[in-house]
Amino acid sequence: MKPQELRIGNLVCYNGEVAKVKQITKHKIGYHTKPNETRMNYARLCEIEPIPISDELLLKNGFEQCDYMFKTLFMEMYEVENGWLLHIDNERFETAIALTIKHLHQLQNAFYLVTGKEFKIKL
Repeated sequence: MKPQELRIGNLVCYNGEVAKVKQITKHKIGYHTKPNETRMNYARLCEIEPIPISDELLLKNGFEQCDYMFKTLFMEMYEVENGWLLHIDNERFETAIALTIKHLHQLQNAFYLVTGKEFKIKL
């Protein structure tokens, strides 16, 4: 992964565990694997894997399945050949962003870009 793809708070996978990014440098990240962990762990960026988006992940995180689409009040997603088409509306139900994504950190970043808030993720 490239450092410019990540933001503090993104969830990624390291060594089979979910890791929350706490620090980003040119070649490594600092992360925690437990919510109240105080000791920073470090991994090289080449060792970090993105978490793929799945139907199960979307359902756990407030999306409802409507035919081929997954929806929340302001977001819609559906699977396309090269990932997921994400569509986020603003509070006036106007399109704020529409893009194709594949991974959880991309969903987190798009949501933050539109709302300025973190998207609370349940895994």
